[in-house]
Amino acid sequence: MKTTKQDSSLNQEKNTTEVDNKVQQKESAQSVIFENAAILDTESQNGSDQLNLPLEITDTLAMVSDGSAEAKKRKDKKEETEQKAKAKQEEIADDSEDSTIEAEEPSEGSGEEASEESLVSDALASQSSSGLSLTTIFVSAVGLFGAGSFSRNSEKDSSPTITSGDSATTIEENSGAGQIIYTAVVIDVLGETANVTYSLAEDSDGALTIDANTGEVTLTTDPDHEVKDQYSFTVIVSDDSGNQAQQPVKLVITDLDEIAPTITSGDTAATIDENSGAGQVIYTATADDSADISDGVTFSLSGDSDGALTINADTGEVTLTTDPDHEAQSQYSFAVIATDAANNVSAAQSVTLDINDLDDAAPTITSGDTA
Repeated sequence: MKTTKQDSSLNQEKNTTEVDNKVQQKESAQSVIFENAAILDTESQNGSDQLNLPLEITDTLAMVSDGSAEAKKRKDKKEETEQKAKAKQEEIADDSEDSTIEAEEPSEGSGEEASEESLVSDALASQSSSGLSLTTIFVSAVGLFGAGSFSRNSEKDSSPTITSGDSATTIEENSGAGQIIYTAVVIDVLGETANVTYSLAEDSDGALTIDANTGEVTLTTDPDHEVKDQYSFTVIVSDDSGNQAQQPVKLVITDLDEIAPTITSGDTAATIDENSGAGQVIYTATADDSADISDGVTFSLSGDSDGALTINADTGEVTLTTDPDHEAQSQYSFAVIATDAANNVSAAQSVTLDINDLDDAAPTITSGDTA
């Protein structure tokens, strides 16, 4: 079929328009990519760069980002296609009367696939000059050609993590009120300090308070093991998104040897006979120190005790050092004291010792009158 000059002009005009439209579409697509990328890159400075993309897109982008042979091949193919289109346009301008130009389609992939690959390649090629992160450019390209939606993962999508333990450091009783006994420690999913507030669960002990900003837990009363030997509380951590974490904690109060022993032996010693001999044990003191911890007790006599008496500090045995004589002293008095290892002193226990009077005097014979 013979081509007329008029037909040739019409074909020339049509083909030129199609090529121009393709070039214009390509340039417009590239512009949108980098505009979107700039916006996303700004947003990424305030949050996490972790992105969830469809699997097929992730594979394509990973292949391109690795600089693989396949990626280079696609880039070269794109450049070759552009050069051919440019050459045809020049050929149309030089020989419009003798040539019929047919539209040339890219040789590899469908129009949608070629557009996708072209956009990704263009984005990668411009990465170094634009200063955008690789992740940001990928997301811009995916968003442009409608491959799928993506979502950002950030610390606000997960509950905070309490890294402080479930027990506070043990403290001694009588150590004072108002001391900080525990500090809650929290990190976010990235291992950094999280922006959170602290509180205590309603069932926590009423003697405890917590600083909402620092997580410091304070015991408001002076601890007393005999009154309360353990405190329980639960720390609650809440982030800006309303996510919460909880940590039950226990505080143990150490018992101290603070209570003096109590003398349990009686207030009288067994009565002994006069002239029964010196050096005999006339009384044994006993004491109870079980009200708290005990490392044992020692015994002593009060200063106003009778000088003829001594006591064994370890056994509590009281000895009369002289031979008792009812006629000389019919009763002995002394007071026993017990002292524990923490130097807590018991109340003095007063004791008396009675000496029996014996018929130890010889009879006296008197002579009477004689008749």
